[in-house]
Amino acid sequence: MYAPADGAGVFDAAQPSYTDGRQLALGCPHYQVNARVLAPCCGVWTPCRFCHNAAFDHAMDRFAVEQMKCMLCREEQPIGQQCRGCGAAMGRHYCAACRLIDNGPGKEIFHCDRCGICLSGRRSDYYHCAGCDACVSVASREKHGCRERILHADCPICGEEFFDSAHAIVQAPCTHLMHEQCLEESVKHSHRCPLCAMSLCDTRAMSAAIDSYLRASMMPPEHRGRLSNVFCNDCRRRSVAQFHFVYHKCGHCSSYNTTVLSESRQAVPKEIAMYKEDRERLTTAIGILGTLIAIFYRAECYWEYPTPRRNELLTTKHWINDLKSQYLAHLKDNAADLPEGLAEFPGSIHSYIDHYSAAYAANHDALVAYRARELFAESMRGAAFLPSANELKKLEASVVEEERLLGQVQQRLAEKVAEATARIEAQSQEYEAALELARANEELAAGVGELEAELAALGRAVDEKERRERGAVEQQTRELQAAHNDLVREAALRDEAERERARLGERLARLRSDEQKRRLSAEDSQEQQRLVERWVRAVAPVVGARVEGSTLVVTLGDGVGAMSGRRILAQFNDLGKIEAVRTDDGRELPPQLSHDALMRLLAD
Repeated sequence: MYAPADGAGVFDAAQPSYTDGRQLALGCPHYQVNARVLAPCCGVWTPCRFCHNAAFDHAMDRFAVEQMKCMLCREEQPIGQQCRGCGAAMGRHYCAACRLIDNGPGKEIFHCDRCGICLSGRRSDYYHCAGCDACVSVASREKHGCRERILHADCPICGEEFFDSAHAIVQAPCTHLMHEQCLEESVKHSHRCPLCAMSLCDTRAMSAAIDSYLRASMMPPEHRGRLSNVFCNDCRRRSVAQFHFVYHKCGHCSSYNTTVLSESRQAVPKEIAMYKEDRERLTTAIGILGTLIAIFYRAECYWEYPTPRRNELLTTKHWINDLKSQYLAHLKDNAADLPEGLAEFPGSIHSYIDHYSAAYAANHDALVAYRARELFAESMRGAAFLPSANELKKLEASVVEEERLLGQVQQRLAEKVAEATARIEAQSQEYEAALELARANEELAAGVGELEAELAALGRAVDEKERRERGAVEQQTRELQAAHNDLVREAALRDEAERERARLGERLARLRSDEQKRRLSAEDSQEQQRLVERWVRAVAPVVGARVEGSTLVVTLGDGVGAMSGRRILAQFNDLGKIEAVRTDDGRELPPQLSHDALMRLLAD
């Protein structure tokens, strides 16, 4: 809950609240207003929805507000622009749609029907963008980046929703929105957009500083010649850059706001990669040499540091010699391991500087001594150590000779510097050409990779098509094989049916034959029975007979005990199927007579 400096809380209905601790204007930190509104969700009197939402765990629906309380007369009443109790205006601006009251001096507010909310500013300064579904400044119409429902999103830095925010909103160069205050604080720590990583400010000065740092530093030998594939977050393009542990420069816009994608497969030869570092180191050495020459040529420097004393005379020569030794050591360190041809340059510089130092020591001792004596004489108040006329002539001649020698040294050094600079530029051009060739090779390799990927995709598509066609052919083959198998099974069934029909025919024939045989047998039996009966009537001893299979069962009368079965059989030739004769009481009649004898007997 917000508490102003005077100790009265904004939710204390008995006390008014103020925009600041000085109690000069009624309201809250968000709005200057003379009334509180009743939150429809929890029944709390609050100056505005922001104060309510900051103090409670739920949001207030500002469009559902119906009641207000005047902080001047404490009367509760329906919300409006003027108090019905005291007649005071609750604010200079009142919107019945948004239930918004504001009394801020000089504050312009207008309501946009298409946005559905009130916005800060003049209506003439804004237009409603249909693509963004938001009001956009007329001044930024040309460079406005359109995004659908752009205000219905959260600030990428603080997370507050733009649509319900009371803070100023700006659009970054990448077209993403963020609070103006959030952007100002963010660029103090990072220059990248938290959503797309594009630079939020002008980074040219930063890039120049990084360039200077890289020129003054050297990569380890094992990492020279390595390249990296990078993506530039500013120009959104890919390029090839020299490998570095931290910094990778875009090859298109020279920005260091890049992301390393992978190490490049194309590497610059180590000799070519060393040219740039050699050029940078030699450039540094030449700069140091230029500083040293400028110190030598500035005559006023010769007189800055002489300090005449009674027992010690410190001259500019000692200081310059010390400075020369330091710079030559630095120059030697920076010029170490230079390519062939350039390695001779630092040695020649050393010889020229040593030559100049010797001439300087020989020709300026008199001048320095004269100056020292003059200063010492002035310090001793009248003590004169003035040179003679001959000494002055010699001094003038030595000065002329010194100027001539200095001119020669200057001319020779300028020639050497120009020669070294020309060599550096030539090697730099070679290095740039090699680097451009490496980039072209990398782009070619990337193009080849893309073509290989396309060919691989085409091969996969062809394989897939062949697989589908082969599958279709195999499916057709399986269907044909299944149809063939069905035909074979149908043929086998037909053959089986034919065989079954033949078997049934044979069986039917057999049945018919058996039936005919049975019929014939029955007819034979009946005929046989008739013959037996006729035979019984003909054979006196037999009083009855019947046929049981192949046996003739007879009933004999009296006086036939000696009569054999064969004799009985012989009584009638039609009983040829009878093989045995027995009586009805089970006695079998033995064949006592042979057939021939029986036949003769019958013949008699």
